Amino acid sequence: MQISRFAWSFFLVLLLLAGLLVVNFPQVSRAVSDNLSALAFLREWGRTSPHLSQTICPQGDQLEVSVPEVSQKSLILEARRAYFAGDCELALAYWSQVLEADPQNETAAIMRFLSSGLNREMLPEQISTSDMALFLRGLGLSSEQEQQTAQVEHWFAGAFAIEPSSVAADRLIGIQKDESEQTAIWGQLAGALSDDDPDYWWAVGQSAEISQDWNHAAEAYDIGSKISSEPYDFLISHGKALANLSAWEDAIDSFQQASAVKPLSIEPYLEIGNIYRRQQDFDDAAAAYEQALVLAPDSFPANYFAGLTYFRLEDDQRAQQLLRHALELKPEHADTAHILAQSLNRVGEAQPAREMLEYAVGLQKEKSWNWLKTLGDWRYTDGNIDGALSAYEEALEIQPSNRELQNRLNELKGTR
Repeated sequence: MQISRFAWSFFLVLLLLAGLLVVNFPQVSRAVSDNLSALAFLREWGRTSPHLSQTICPQGDQLEVSVPEVSQKSLILEARRAYFAGDCELALAYWSQVLEADPQNETAAIMRFLSSGLNREMLPEQISTSDMALFLRGLGLSSEQEQQTAQVEHWFAGAFAIEPSSVAADRLIGIQKDESEQTAIWGQLAGALSDDDPDYWWAVGQSAEISQDWNHAAEAYDIGSKISSEPYDFLISHGKALANLSAWEDAIDSFQQASAVKPLSIEPYLEIGNIYRRQQDFDDAAAAYEQALVLAPDSFPANYFAGLTYFRLEDDQRAQQLLRHALELKPEHADTAHILAQSLNRVGEAQPAREMLEYAVGLQKEKSWNWLKTLGDWRYTDGNIDGALSAYEEALEIQPSNRELQNRLNELKGTR
């Protein structure tokens, strides 16, 4: 059954949009270009289902399967049916027959390769390995939009095996949580590239990060930023590595360089603010966060960190304004509610403070005994003995050896 030209065009647009999602690595424009190249291979696929990524074929010796004889006219239809039904052996046999009859049929060549489980021995002769890798990354991006994790891993693993790239490595790292496997992926990427390729230094830096070798990571990102045409991500990662080395001034300089590359990005200002906050320089931290807020007034991190900083500066009016907005943006963030409760209590708004702290405690998956103790103290101050007892008892369940809690609990029980 053929799909309309409109439906086919719509699928192409979706795949292109998937390419535009690649925003976290130095080769952003290359990723978009990769996806455009991948689209070229889909030009004959307007007669097939757009849900190609639903079929994953394993590698194996699949050419020995016997197939029912069908007419040449019905061969392509049967090949498609077998593939989308998940019968990879039958699909591979049928697509092989199609290709024998029409050796220049790119669709058959690609489908034969996919039906083989991405077996390198069955790579289409008329398509280069680089172009096939681009094509598989395009399928991976499409599956990513559909949130099909297994398909994402399948397509990107295939693309990476054919031609290692930072885009494919990124996706595999995001799925593979084992650090040794992650290190192996970055090592394989670095081994496939020369040291005049920015991706080589990205791979070296990422591998060093996994082992927390911040000196090596900083060096790699520094070199990468100098040879990359798109140095933003290198500069951000360089700054973070330097911050982990407590090289504060150099880190700030790297973030400022990143801001010069992307003036509308708030990330450099957030990172600079975080450095000043770690140094207890709350005035400069607030100034950096305010710059982020100018660019993105509805950014949760900018509102939260700025609110936290103004709380440290005891500017409760500004702190509460920002923290309330942060809580509107992310109502489930317990720390925001906790700091807001502390600020409300400090300015004497007792009842709203109690309600906000109760809300904060309720948001926590794992309760904090400190928060519960504070809640108990506030309730005790209000004369709410039963409420204080309840909070202290819950805190003591978490910290059963805490003598202060036990003494306070015994004291309150003795007054009843």
